[in-house]
Amino acid sequence: HKTRKKFFEWLKQNAGTIVLNIGSIATLTGFSRTDMLELRMLSMVGSSSTIIYFLSRTNDLVYGPIIWSSIFLFTNSYMAYGILEERKGKTRQFTIEEEDLYEEHFLPYGVTPRMYEKLLSICTKVSLKRGEVLIEKGQKFDAVYLVTSGSTSGMTHLHRRVTAASSSKGNREKLSGGDAGAWIGELAFLELLGEESSSSTSSSMSTTSTVSVDTNSRKHNNDNKGVSIPAGGGGVGGATPARMAQNQLTKMSTKLNNSDVGNGSTNTKSSSTRSQSHNHDNDAVDEGVVKTLATAAVNSTGINTFLMNNNNGNDTPQNTNNNNEDKAKKRKTINKALLTYLANQDSTLIKWDFEELAELLSTSTELRLAVTRAMTAAVVNKVVNL
Repeated sequence: HKTRKKFFEWLKQNAGTIVLNIGSIATLTGFSRTDMLELRMLSMVGSSSTIIYFLSRTNDLVYGPIIWSSIFLFTNSYMAYGILEERKGKTRQFTIEEEDLYEEHFLPYGVTPRMYEKLLSICTKVSLKRGEVLIEKGQKFDAVYLVTSGSTSGMTHLHRRVTAASSSKGNREKLSGGDAGAWIGELAFLELLGEESSSSTSSSMSTTSTVSVDTNSRKHNNDNKGVSIPAGGGGVGGATPARMAQNQLTKMSTKLNNSDVGNGSTNTKSSSTRSQSHNHDNDAVDEGVVKTLATAAVNSTGINTFLMNNNNGNDTPQNTNNNNEDKAKKRKTINKALLTYLANQDSTLIKWDFEELAELLSTSTELRLAVTRAMTAAVVNKVVNL
């Protein structure tokens, strides 16, 4: 009884400190979580424990930490409520076609039903007749398309069908990367987001920096484009589809760069070989297109940006200018259609205008990250299907 009495006395005297330590552990755990809601909730526990600790010190009250912790608590509570509303709010009844589309292209990457409903609210339907062209090779993209029904093909200038950039019923089961070809123009949109993020980051850095920077060096930093894919939602242990495929993409890009691959503008094959290849498989694709798509896919996952930012400052002005020219050429290539897209049969697509979609994504970090994951996975899966 004496031991128990002493324990309860000690517990009473140190209750505030124990609660504070529990809150500190919760806060630390929150910083290790990739899910925003979990981070908010654990931060709320940490703030609450701080308030309890300082209120328990009745003989020496300090109001500053109590006030600040209360502000953090209410702020995180408000943000957590918003996330819960976005995730768990009731949505309208989706059609069977919309449900199938959601399960295949959005659900695996952390897009919630409420997010999906928002995406559908700003999209428009596009109907194509058999043989009708959606966009010609070389035309600039101004929208993202997703095939909902029918069949489409991505065609090279040699009128050869690229399976990885085409969509048809059964691709989800037949191809390793699924029906990634149902997405059209997603790479150009990811590039647009990358440019916006890079521009805002560069503006912020130039405002706060007190270091004088050479003009060419500043331009080089501003041109470091790329979409960074976070580790949250959709992946296991922080692994996203883009991240899991990065090693594969890097190896593929290296292999293509080291091989005797043309730039797509000329074809070194003999006419007989070309004819044989064309007749052998209607789904063949010339190596120039493969190289361009693979390089673009590596770009979209941020690999090139990572490597570029870790060059240990060895760029000379001449190398920097050359890099800027190369990156400008890549951006022009990505923003334009690499293939001609047409309908094999009467088809239906949904279309998101670049500006409207970017504006919607700017309203929610969660939405932006989830949609970015979905589109990046499509780019990666196209390379896998090649």
